Amino acid sequence: GYVYHTFTSSSSLVVPSGISTSAEYLIVAGGGSGGNAGGNPYSGAGGAGGYIDSTVSLSAQTYTITIGAGGSVNANGANSSSFGATAIGGGRGGSYPSPPSGASGGSGGGAGSAGGSYSGGSGTAGQGNAGGSVNNTAGYQAAGGGGAGAVGGSVSGNGGVGGAGGVGLNWKSLGTFRAGGGGGSGYQ
Repeated sequence: GYVYHTFTSSSSLVVPSGISTSAEYLIVAGGGSGGNAGGNPYSGAGGAGGYIDSTVSLSAQTYTITIGAGGSVNANGANSSSFGATAIGGGRGGSYPSPPSGASGGSGGGAGSAGGSYSGGSGTAGQGNAGGSVNNTAGYQAAGGGGAGAVGGSVSGNGGVGGAGGVGLNWKSLGTFRAGGGGGSGYQ
């Protein structure tokens, strides 16, 4: 009994005359990029774009739908917005040698690995989770980005598997998980 409208690029939702109804909606912002390690395997993963799940009363008018793109090199994702709500773009991952900490965003980026202890970026309350942190001495593997459903995986030690990305959420149990964080780079 539902009608689904899916927007993967910015557009408009036109509600025709005589229609007045409530709708459930999901807004996801663009994810953050991984860190820029200049060819070295030390980059933290990008965090997922912010995830907003809510309802709205629709009436006969045109609603603007803004879809944010994923982050380019070493950049946060762009915001997505509609119905008066704004999902915040995901935080970029930490880089080697600088800046090693992940950036904050809808979900935070994971920390890069640069021979020390660095934090992941924080998530936006109600939209996502923090990126993972790094605690090592020589600096090889990097942390995972935060997702809508969990924080990014943290790492410690001096080599091996990077941190897992934070899981996304299965909206309305439709079978597709959305707004998952990226996995951090590893080194062996």
